[in-house]
Amino acid sequence: MSWFKSPCEVLVAGAGPVGQFCALELARRGISVRVLEEQWRTTSRSYALGLHPRTLELLDAHGLAEPLIAQGHRMGSVVLRDAKGEKGRLDFAHVGGKFPFLLVLPQFALEAALEQALEKRGVKVEWNHRLDSVRPEGTKVVAVVHKLGKETMGYAAATTEWVVEKEFEVEPSFIVGADGHRSKVRRATGIGYPEVGPSQLFAVFEFQAEGSPLSEVHIVLEEGRSNVLWSMREGRFRWGFEITDPAAAEDERKKSRLLVGFDDRSYPAIEPEKLGAFIAERAPWFLPRVTEVFWSAAIRFERRLVDRFGEGHVWLVGDAAHLASPIGMNSMNVGLREGRDLAWSIARRLREPAAGDALATYDAQRTREWKRLLGLEGAPAVATGADPWVRANAARIVDCAPSSGTALRSVLAPLGIQPAVEEEWAVPV
Repeated sequence: MSWFKSPCEVLVAGAGPVGQFCALELARRGISVRVLEEQWRTTSRSYALGLHPRTLELLDAHGLAEPLIAQGHRMGSVVLRDAKGEKGRLDFAHVGGKFPFLLVLPQFALEAALEQALEKRGVKVEWNHRLDSVRPEGTKVVAVVHKLGKETMGYAAATTEWVVEKEFEVEPSFIVGADGHRSKVRRATGIGYPEVGPSQLFAVFEFQAEGSPLSEVHIVLEEGRSNVLWSMREGRFRWGFEITDPAAAEDERKKSRLLVGFDDRSYPAIEPEKLGAFIAERAPWFLPRVTEVFWSAAIRFERRLVDRFGEGHVWLVGDAAHLASPIGMNSMNVGLREGRDLAWSIARRLREPAAGDALATYDAQRTREWKRLLGLEGAPAVATGADPWVRANAARIVDCAPSSGTALRSVLAPLGIQPAVEEEWAVPV
């Protein structure tokens, strides 16, 4: 029997980390689930590369944390700086738990581990399958899915294009939209996805440099500009420098003749030689000598939040529902927790329909947390004796901190910052 004719209680659209993890949680709870993805493989290059301590705990429930830690690089703290020097630290030892550190790991490694875990539970990611439309019907939802295939065209100069090989309908009880910021699932429901803050443009460079890996993330908060340095394994680094001059950003786009593939999109390339100028201007304390730039691009990051996280039999997780500052890696990490919470809520609706509306609670809880993470509910409180620089930059520190929920409160407390946080769900195992 082909996969689309077999029983399917939940169809997950999108096989990024959030979609796969939500499917894994559904399968663990005995829900029949199918995962489809328009792309033909996992992403080879993505911005997301930092896993929070709480994220590692989520992955540990599936036996994935230790194998991933073996592939990644631990970061015990975040150094906060201005143009002149260090101004404070976020120490993940304050978070407690089994994994008091950040893990720097390429997204494709996480996706591969999740796909293998799904296969062990009998769930196969269906690559080259595109969700075409969604239509709610009573107690179920009808999804039209296109299976894609390659077709070679031309003679003298042959080209290969993706074409629709088959079209079929799936009728699950629920559809989960984990299909990113251009989500077809979200658009099919008519859920709004407004901008809730200014976008940020970053010049991002991934490169090799002489010297040992760093044990801290470095976040540099200048007047009106944020910058971040991530250290990876084997002398690999990534700098992200915020560009605030729109005219300069346009010049970069016009001058560039190349596009860099990134998160299934293409962005204007930046001349690798400009990395040295950025470092000299904004981070002269960074001393390792750059030996090779692997890629560099101008990437715009938006801030968006859905009007609601779903309705009826169609629900959203991850970038399909929110976009945030790239520095704290919150969109993916909080999205993974959303995947767990949504899986539990759907399982409860399917198996215990008289036990209350967990999905309405999911919607309310996710909306509250993201309004707080995106700074839509006012500035954080700051202790009277806090450092003046910390007081002046408290909102930006909260925005950039790679943490959320009660862990965010713990990591910011030594600085005197008291963010309003959403208590995490105590979801039953």
